[in-house]
Amino acid sequence: MEVYTLDEKENARLTSSAPIRALDFCAAGKWLAFGDSAGMVHIIDVKLWREIGQYPHDQEVTSVAFDPTCDSLAVIGLKNAVMLVAGTWHPRTRIEHAEDIQSVAFGPGDGDLLTFTGRTIGLSKSRESVGRVLQHKGRVEPVASYSRESAYLRTITKAEFNRRDGLVQRAEAYFWEVPSGALVKTEEIDEDSNQEKPNWISIRPSKHPHAVSKKGPWPTRSTLQGVDLMQQQIAQSERAHGGSLLDESVSSDRRWLATVAEDGIVRLWPLTGEGISHHICSRLTRNLTEKEWLEFQLDGPRRRTCPDIP
Repeated sequence: MEVYTLDEKENARLTSSAPIRALDFCAAGKWLAFGDSAGMVHIIDVKLWREIGQYPHDQEVTSVAFDPTCDSLAVIGLKNAVMLVAGTWHPRTRIEHAEDIQSVAFGPGDGDLLTFTGRTIGLSKSRESVGRVLQHKGRVEPVASYSRESAYLRTITKAEFNRRDGLVQRAEAYFWEVPSGALVKTEEIDEDSNQEKPNWISIRPSKHPHAVSKKGPWPTRSTLQGVDLMQQQIAQSERAHGGSLLDESVSSDRRWLATVAEDGIVRLWPLTGEGISHHICSRLTRNLTEKEWLEFQLDGPRRRTCPDIP
């Protein structure tokens, strides 16, 4: 097990024996998990920065995600997924697909995991060892909803049909019984109308394995909007990773941003004022001149903002 030295004034790097592909902070702020292309998943205690667990998956890891309560960790491979028990990191539930998993989401019912492919949705219950694959006739939309008591799952599919007047697309809603996975009924819906059903809990994927690489090396997701210090750090740093960003996550205390890119390395960026100030100063060769100080209209007399450089 690894022990990592982490200083809020420095950008830490976490590596694995194979390129890292995905990461996620636990919402409770206790753990950071990351998985690599060889299938190894590492779990880090955020307070101690010590590796406290590993899980060897049998496929390349494309995504990892903690459930909202941090009771389970979902490990997503190319065509399968497992849910690990938090703390012991032993596998509890497994789901197999014939097609690549495109996105995943957690449902409201007892830690349900939904895995979306082009034609199927996997329904994995945390208390069962094997998940169920829900077959659809058309293209599955990456959205689902639960009835308030979580007894039923509603999914949406779209299919195209050839008619005399041309190609026609039809949308259908499928209703599944939870947890049996039995199809209760289907109904045709207007694809142009609001697909949300009143009094149902809408579920949308939060993790997208195999997502198209983002433009540039820095995160652009809405999860980072409003983190002013992060925006300052982005503006000051010309290069972070050696390629496009693959995944990112912000710690619950907003002290750290974790990113992983095509270079296969996890980098941790401080989100505190002191940490970012040190990070900027480490890349400068001199302090501001008197003219620059006045030009930027900084308060008070000129002073050395970076004490270790001229």
